[in-house]
Amino acid sequence: GAAAARQAVARGLAGLVIGSLQGRRLELGVAGVHRIGGGAGLVGEELFCIGSNAKSMTAMAAARLVESGLLRWDSRLLDVEPALRGSCLPVYAGTTLADLLAHRSGVWALTRPEELALLLDRFDGPLPDARPAQRLGVAALVLAQPPQEGVEPGRGFHYSNAGYHLAGLMLESATGQTFEQLFDRHVVAALGVAAQLRAPAQIDAQRQPWGHAGQPGALQPLSGQEDPALALWVDVTAAAGVAALSPRAYALWLQHHLRALRGEASALPPPYAQRLRAAAVGDYVLGWSCVRDEEGRRVLAHAGAEHGFTALVQLQADGRGARFAMSNTQIEEWVIDAMAEALQRLG
Repeated sequence: GAAAARQAVARGLAGLVIGSLQGRRLELGVAGVHRIGGGAGLVGEELFCIGSNAKSMTAMAAARLVESGLLRWDSRLLDVEPALRGSCLPVYAGTTLADLLAHRSGVWALTRPEELALLLDRFDGPLPDARPAQRLGVAALVLAQPPQEGVEPGRGFHYSNAGYHLAGLMLESATGQTFEQLFDRHVVAALGVAAQLRAPAQIDAQRQPWGHAGQPGALQPLSGQEDPALALWVDVTAAAGVAALSPRAYALWLQHHLRALRGEASALPPPYAQRLRAAAVGDYVLGWSCVRDEEGRRVLAHAGAEHGFTALVQLQADGRGARFAMSNTQIEEWVIDAMAEALQRLG
């Protein structure tokens, strides 16, 4: 693992941790630095932002609310949050929690900065000061836009950060708690997975890695404070994925999944585990894409990026093992290629 990590860093990554998980056995390969131009070397205990790989954490929290009866998979967004009725286009009236978590609502993706800028340009006035009002305001604006061209709400697949934001709003409305409180309760406390909803450099700029952006040989470190508007947007839409955690903490999250996929007792809620076990190739299920890897195995996979970090993960659908990669380098095609090649060398 260490050799594969070093090779990926030699291709231009600021740093990389790759992990292979077989049962309870975790092997890590580590290379690179906290920050180009003066940072210490990575040791593999640092925090890394996993971006949209945390969508599965949002979905798992939703499943716990389904298990408790506070929500159903077919609960409609407008029934749970009626304050959105006045701004919601009729085409979204039947949108359910399951639609949002499966990226079948048809709402804008909001994965590109230019799309975000276009949406915010349509906002009438500044965002409110209070976080609940901010989240409701963004939701109202999203639902006032026509569906993504060519996507039929409720049927067509269209990957969407905005959809997971709306799902997070449903969790908040159903419980009266903030998403941050729900994350701490249903992910951190319930599973023992130490994670935070901030960029590592925002948590501790001296001891944690900084994200980086750019091309090989010309990466620039990002403190996480460069763009206040973008930082606010990420905080408002935290349910779309922004968790930061160590490789060992992420491995613990994955171990819960491996046990559930093997049909063993797990702290994961049955409504979540059952859907993952039933996933077919081509499905997107509760924060996971079901695909075949280069060996032809059915795996649950995802890629995430935020704050100048990128993460990849693959879970064998039979629960035999998992592998993941975490880099403090912003997602680009060359970054994904270097990380994927390092994972493939793990076997």
